[in-house]
Amino acid sequence: MIDQTPRHDCLIVAKTTAVMFRRLMEYYDPDEADTWLNTAHPHLAGQKPIALIAAERGGEVCAILEALIPIEKHKETREVKDAE
Repeated sequence: MIDQTPRHDCLIVAKTTAVMFRRLMEYYDPDEADTWLNTAHPHLAGQKPIALIAAERGGEVCAILEALIPIEKHKETREVKDAE
């Protein structure tokens, strides 16, 4: 019989991925958020955010994401002002 109980490390990875995806969805559509998670990032030593999350290094991804959010907010504010 196979043990169907989720492993703790798998739960952490799943939860971290969900949190990061929701955060990305504040600024990107689902396809763009997926692309961000699955594309090598220069601020992550060329690694994909999803790979770092899978290696339980989500804190590094979170730090980069939080650093980028003010940039996205600034771009959003500028776009609104330009439209006026």
